[in-house]
Amino acid sequence: MVNKYFIIIVEVIAIIAGLYAIFKLIKNIDIAFGALAITFGVLSIIWTSMALSNLAPGSSLRKQTLLYLLSLIAIVIASGINIVNILLKSTSLRYTYYIFISLAFLIFTFTSYKILKTGKEFGFKEKADEIRKKLKQKGAK
Repeated sequence: MVNKYFIIIVEVIAIIAGLYAIFKLIKNIDIAFGALAITFGVLSIIWTSMALSNLAPGSSLRKQTLLYLLSLIAIVIASGINIVNILLKSTSLRYTYYIFISLAFLIFTFTSYKILKTGKEFGFKEKADEIRKKLKQKGAK
């Protein structure tokens, strides 16, 4: 148990040190936040890809995860384009940025609808209530 808390403390310190380094090294606050967004975006893409490889082929969860991954990729690309615009002191790529951000939100919207349909189709809420009741009954025995 002590090791768990020690690891959490070390992780928090590492995150704070990393954030400090980013904002200390990069003087432009827009670029610093862009770099931070891309860093977390790439980490999210890696974890989502790992999750995707563990999901059953053809499952609705795998399809939803793939859509989520595509929207993450669109957001990371948009963040990269935004940083390029800042570095070049240009707005020439502004519309490209808008396209990728809009694409990400369209995919999120479609994915949200698919999740809503899946929830209604399988009736997870009712099943969860049934499972909870059965677990309580087993615990009482």
